Amino acid sequence: MVRYVSIVGAAMLAFAPAISANVTALAEGSPTAYLLFIPVWGLMIALGLDTTPRGREIGDGEFDRILVVVIGGGLGLTAALVVPRIPAVAAFWHADLLPLLIWVFAASIVIFGIRRVVRDYLVWAFLLVCFPPNFLLLGQAFGGSTTAFAVLTVGLGLVVSYMSLRRRPRVAVATTGAAALVGLGLVWVLAGAPALAFTVPAAAMTAIAIIVRVRSGGVGTTPAALPKQSIVTLASGWLVALVILGLTPHAPNSPEPVASPPIGEDWLGQMRMLGIGITEPQVFDWGPRVMGSGGDVRRYRITAGVTGPQTRPLSTAYLDVYSTTDLGRFSSYRRGLWYETVPPATIDATPASADGRHTRIGSIAN
Repeated sequence: MVRYVSIVGAAMLAFAPAISANVTALAEGSPTAYLLFIPVWGLMIALGLDTTPRGREIGDGEFDRILVVVIGGGLGLTAALVVPRIPAVAAFWHADLLPLLIWVFAASIVIFGIRRVVRDYLVWAFLLVCFPPNFLLLGQAFGGSTTAFAVLTVGLGLVVSYMSLRRRPRVAVATTGAAALVGLGLVWVLAGAPALAFTVPAAAMTAIAIIVRVRSGGVGTTPAALPKQSIVTLASGWLVALVILGLTPHAPNSPEPVASPPIGEDWLGQMRMLGIGITEPQVFDWGPRVMGSGGDVRRYRITAGVTGPQTRPLSTAYLDVYSTTDLGRFSSYRRGLWYETVPPATIDATPASADGRHTRIGSIAN
């Protein structure tokens, strides 16, 4: 247990800014609230695996450290180079948490040994399933409502409940069934409060599984031999975490509501009075799946009223408006949104202009 606490604790210290940003988003109703439970769920699955020694256990601490430098260094460098270059999808991937996962994987090799880490492949497979894009896209496929994402979170909790007790199949099945009834019942009660619907059922199911495991006395197996670790090794991990905390850039802040200046309900009429042409909105059918049951995504075509050859408008823009009743929905789209359509714009080889000059006004990352 001390080894687990050392790995997770140092990771939370090293990447505290990213964790803080995600916790803030989850408190505002982000569908990815299940990420709060990932450290506990991973530990529960690991403790439920078969750790019986398989013949002669060979430990090579020097080899493990070489692997950490090669694998951890390579993955860390890749993340540092790639993530800043994909800002539009980085938030959707929750890419700020990828270095934390790399840390946990590398630290586990040092603390437990490469053989034990490979034998616990079910933990890493579960983390792969929990990759935020997988969860978000599956939730959108089921309608994107609060209930849909809450039920998916309950599903993850059921997998953990069974895996943590899988050495005792009858106990695992009974516990999973009871947890399912409790979890789905709480989802039905809390469906109107996203922040609670995404966390309370999962917390209750996790507590049930932990209580059953403790009351049943564990799985009764002999743990495999673990490599010996000195105080210096554990302390050096915390020192590296402090260095990462000081050098890692902070994660982007969660979006803040715009309080001033207020936008009037008749803003369309005001724009038309100023001579700005704006069409009726094109409402995307996929909007509620992304912004929630009470939200939508709509696009307006705007022109300045000046025409060129063949009476074509010279200045055209597209205004996309995202509406949601849960601010946490924006946490996965901080710098871009996954469009399922392309702007309905016709771009000529040589754009027309009033004075023969062309001005570049900006660009987008994606």
